[in-house]
Amino acid sequence: MTTGTTTSFLGLTASPAFSPVHSLVGGLMLASSVHGLLGHLGAVLGISGFFHTTVHSLVSSPATDAPAEKHAISPADDEKIQSEKTSRIVARLFTVGLLTGGAIFGAFKLPLEASLGTLLFDPIAPSSWHITKGHGLFSLESVRYLFPAFVTGSLVGVGTKLGSGCTSGHFLCGLSRFSIRSLVATATFFSVAVATHLSLHAAPTLLQKAATAHPVLPTASSLVLLQLPALIYAVIVPALVQRSNGKASKGEDEDEEEERESDRRAMHEQAAKVTAFFVGLHFAFGLGLTGMLRPSKVLGFLAMSPSRIRAGSWDPSLAFVALGGIVPSSIGYFTTIKPRIDAAAEQDRRSKNATADEGNRPLLYKAAPRWRVPTRKDIDWKLLTGATLFGLGWGASGFCPGPALVGLGASLLPSPQDSDAMVHLAKSLIFTLSMAAGGVVAGVL
Repeated sequence: MTTGTTTSFLGLTASPAFSPVHSLVGGLMLASSVHGLLGHLGAVLGISGFFHTTVHSLVSSPATDAPAEKHAISPADDEKIQSEKTSRIVARLFTVGLLTGGAIFGAFKLPLEASLGTLLFDPIAPSSWHITKGHGLFSLESVRYLFPAFVTGSLVGVGTKLGSGCTSGHFLCGLSRFSIRSLVATATFFSVAVATHLSLHAAPTLLQKAATAHPVLPTASSLVLLQLPALIYAVIVPALVQRSNGKASKGEDEDEEEERESDRRAMHEQAAKVTAFFVGLHFAFGLGLTGMLRPSKVLGFLAMSPSRIRAGSWDPSLAFVALGGIVPSSIGYFTTIKPRIDAAAEQDRRSKNATADEGNRPLLYKAAPRWRVPTRKDIDWKLLTGATLFGLGWGASGFCPGPALVGLGASLLPSPQDSDAMVHLAKSLIFTLSMAAGGVVAGVL
């Protein structure tokens, strides 16, 4: 990485931190995660939804969190109960995958940054160094520095819960499906985020100046290592599932058939857990490569004023994240997923008590037999209010739920060379806990 080098983008002078290759490859990794989770488990990769579901399962009693016990009157009832059960497990394990990815980044920060040719996390801004230079974490100076994390975390938590999504669920997944709700939500929170950032920071922040570095191309070996989670969920899991889906042998009696189906269901349930975790881990790695773990990178993109663009302080990298993330996700959805969803829906209409053919269901249909893709098209006050609040929090902090959770994981297992580990941990914990509390509050509205 070098500093002080200007870059051109569409004839404009871009920030020295402009990283189109890293952002594009990282975006492709995000698209792989989106497609893997949807194809295997029929679930949309909405990180805020997973986070709020996980928080709910942690704060609620087992009795209230468990699905209602009732007699299934049709195969469709069984499918609904099974899908709801799996969705809660997926939410928890995906979240653990994000935290694990962050822990790996934190523990191996320096060698990874060297091989990837870019920063994974922002350095502590010069204005906050006093927290570790003579003042404790509970001093008035520290409270003043950390209080914004409480405010912005609360805004992100309330906003994503009310608005039913964030940059992953609405922007990445929703836009790739041409969802009108996601289009409105994205336009709302993005415009609010831009306005918020520009109103708070008329000029580049100290953090952005401290983190400005011209990236160099990553090594091939480092990129290959980051794809290991995809090898597991995209290659190994489907191969194992295919082996378990063998047809019944001739002369198989009823007991043997039930045992075989039970084994297949158990295999699918275990594969669902593996898939959720490694998709989360791969998504975390993708976020690191895109630069979205760095508020300076996000805020550099949100600085879309004419003066900032003319001055060469605008960083258009996130446009390449969208290119790598949305376009492949959309192609994958409309070519391989939507035809199966439509075919399954048609079968449901023809026979209410029948189940869709295996080929029209998610890969792990014994664990997740139903497609859980949002179909709402209404634009209500919750969507608009939630998107606005999320935009305020995102534009002020540069953090949305995914990067916040990965950052928390990194703070829990910091590199030995990180002298500011306690500051990172305090800020990450405050933001995440506030985000969780905000979601709980919004859940009763």
